[in-house]
Amino acid sequence: GHNKLQEAWLQLSRSECAVKFGRQSLSWGAIEGAFAVDVVSPFDFTEPLLTDYSDLRLAQNMLLTDCYVENTHIQSFFVTDARINTFSRTNNTLLTNLENTLHEEWGGMVSQAWEGVDVSLMYARLYGNQAIMIIDMRDPKGVRLGVARYDFFGLSTVWALGRLLLELDFAYKKNELERYSGNERDHYEAAIGFEYTTSGNHQLNAGVWFFEDAVGQIMPAENISRDLYQAWTVGWGKSYLNDNLVVSFLGIWVSGKNVLSN
Repeated sequence: GHNKLQEAWLQLSRSECAVKFGRQSLSWGAIEGAFAVDVVSPFDFTEPLLTDYSDLRLAQNMLLTDCYVENTHIQSFFVTDARINTFSRTNNTLLTNLENTLHEEWGGMVSQAWEGVDVSLMYARLYGNQAIMIIDMRDPKGVRLGVARYDFFGLSTVWALGRLLLELDFAYKKNELERYSGNERDHYEAAIGFEYTTSGNHQLNAGVWFFEDAVGQIMPAENISRDLYQAWTVGWGKSYLNDNLVVSFLGIWVSGKNVLSN
């Protein structure tokens, strides 16, 4: 068996602000199942994904501050020790050693609400949640694991039209790493989606996330092979028996293609 502590925190509140310190996770963005801007907390993929992505989220030691001034929400976070995605409970020595070399992460978000519209701007200094393989002839094994240290800029907006919510997430990631070559590069990601609640309280949502995975070629070094992906997600949920029973559905479909560029 195994165990892990997912939530244990102390909250201090005063006036319009609240400070939470302890074991917790943080989710950014508006679109369920799209991770263009949901990049702060990593995931534990040894856990079963049912219909809620939060069940997979790994907790971290974090200081989280939230302030609400009229229609403005200001949030900041500081993570003492960054973590990366977990794929196995055993034979994790290489990933554990890599994780032990990581330091702090920090960032913030400012969200403004108007009638029917919310807009959020984000910045963070992060490590990549996914370790990548880098070919390095200076290493005795010829290959090593690496993780990006990059700057993240994000935009998230929600537009309400009655029962319908239209959603957009957009991200710019500066100095991420290419697989194999280990070169730094910048790229963009975007996601669009919607949520709709019927008069019978059926909750429907769908979205598509556009992202890429760059593979630096060793020979010739100037070429980059880019895998372009679309990740589609759709969900449905409904509460019964005075909200004591919740029935939900989640569907995911991912497609991609490879292109070569300089």
